[in-house]
Amino acid sequence: MKPGTRLRLRWFLGFFWILAWASIALATPPSTPITVHLELSHVPTDPHEWAMLTVEVRSVLDAPDTYVELILPDGVSADRTNWVVNLQADTPVTLTPTWRSISSPGNYTISVRALKFVDAGAVWGDMKSISFHSTPVAAASKMGLEVDNVPVASLSRQGSITPISMEPTPFLFPSLAERVPSPEELLSAEPVQNPKPISPIPSSPGTVTLIGKWRYADRSNIARDLDQQLIEIRKGDGSALSPPTYCFTDVNGSFSCSITHPGTTMRVWARSYMNFGILGINNRVGVFSGPEVIGGCGSDAIDCSYPVQTGEVSCANGATCDIGTWTIETTLGEPWLGAHQMTQDLIRSWKKLWFDTNHPSGTSAGPGRIQYPVPANHGTHAHVPPADGWISIEPPSQQSADIVNHEYGHVVMANLWTNYSPNWPPW
Repeated sequence: MKPGTRLRLRWFLGFFWILAWASIALATPPSTPITVHLELSHVPTDPHEWAMLTVEVRSVLDAPDTYVELILPDGVSADRTNWVVNLQADTPVTLTPTWRSISSPGNYTISVRALKFVDAGAVWGDMKSISFHSTPVAAASKMGLEVDNVPVASLSRQGSITPISMEPTPFLFPSLAERVPSPEELLSAEPVQNPKPISPIPSSPGTVTLIGKWRYADRSNIARDLDQQLIEIRKGDGSALSPPTYCFTDVNGSFSCSITHPGTTMRVWARSYMNFGILGINNRVGVFSGPEVIGGCGSDAIDCSYPVQTGEVSCANGATCDIGTWTIETTLGEPWLGAHQMTQDLIRSWKKLWFDTNHPSGTSAGPGRIQYPVPANHGTHAHVPPADGWISIEPPSQQSADIVNHEYGHVVMANLWTNYSPNWPPW
């Protein structure tokens, strides 16, 4: 065989191997020998009621002295929270701790992690979580996180006006008939690297301009700018304007949005959503209550993203009002915090490829949408084409940017190679 023919054959086989690897319907993240499986007997409705958690720890290799820890939210107690177990290959160990229900309503997560410290600093381990919503005594506490209000971010810098109210507003994911148009029909923003100054020029009579800044707490609890993320102007009671009014933050989190004065007070919502408009195509990225979320919204429409809002403000007709800097803090909890952290993961990854000089100019990572939180033991994975293209994130995977970017990487590979394989039709 001629050297040139041999080289072409090697290239073809390598290319075919990459395609075969990347077209697996469920692309899973890297794993270690240890796995954890959780089951909850029920979600108690009485703060004096006990529930049982079944924890199964397994390893494909012998793992003596594996440390297992039960991680509880504040206010929850258990009869035991840690164990040291000797795992034998393919022989599960089952633990059955009991825990007491929480008295105050809200979203809570119980996690279990198993760690085995190996020589040379290596660690085997796994972590699983079960999320639930606790309601007052005798009400219907249930599995899965509930989104029943739009939480209010923290006011970290006072603007030129003082909020009237810092109370959350009720929220309900819309039905299919009520959702906004598909992402391809919505406004988009060009990807940018550098911030542009906000103009303080007052609006014309009949309009109002709201300016300010959005930030979020990263996984190290450091406040960072909400880079080019979608925001929506709403009425002070939380209801939508007609038609809905959107704009975007700049790369430094600042925004300036002018609208026809609604005749009411207003709020600014930050949504876990972004649309990058390039070459006539909208590349939307974000985090949604997707079809595999318990009681989910079931779509990647804007209305299925997770909103966080400012306090209620009033701005006079024809005026420009600085409503201050608002930060999505860790105290908001899930799913809101994780949704916005992961949205920023996707945005940074998308822009890294777009502006990276190691790639051809204008190379786009393509769209990517996360459905979160999927149920316990569902798994964290990417549904790469010819599957539906969703990325499923099971808690506590939202706490790791590495996992999020790994799964988005599977989708990016599919996006970039769409036209080179009959198994990847455009999507």
